[in-house]
Amino acid sequence: MLDARRQDGFTLIELMVVVAIVAVLLSAVVVAIQPSEASKVRQQVSAVQGWMQSVCDRAAFDQHVYAMMPDEKGLALARLNNQAWQMVSATKGGERPWLDGLQVEWELPANNGWQSGAQAETPRPGWLCWPSGERQSGALHFTLSDTQRTLSWNPLGDFDVADTTRQTERNANERP
Repeated sequence: MLDARRQDGFTLIELMVVVAIVAVLLSAVVVAIQPSEASKVRQQVSAVQGWMQSVCDRAAFDQHVYAMMPDEKGLALARLNNQAWQMVSATKGGERPWLDGLQVEWELPANNGWQSGAQAETPRPGWLCWPSGERQSGALHFTLSDTQRTLSWNPLGDFDVADTTRQTERNANERP
């Protein structure tokens, strides 16, 4: 008579095949879920634009002048109070850090003081938001690997976002 055995569970080969399939699927999902460099730059530009708008809204609400000052770490905020600048703490929204690996260049206004003379100099060069809702125009250029975007604004608070990556690639391709 044949020895009929009943199999309980899975064989080692079957388990290894299932584990390999799950590993391949998970690696594909992780790659698909990770944000691309372009989306990271887009998120940073949107976050900075929102932060700048909220600072200028705060200036109008508080009836104080605010200075947004860029450096290699991010944007810092100072408030003019009784002709003296006071830094706004990070816990009160006074900082907007850059993403890791992001390179940022900025265009500052020619006159960093008041429009009618520098009555109080800002702690660092930056852009001012006045209680009237106006602000100094400027631009920030964001670069992460091959992705480049520019955020610019005018004194009335109109923002413009330009994707300069394609323009750079076109200019490189047009060269002889």
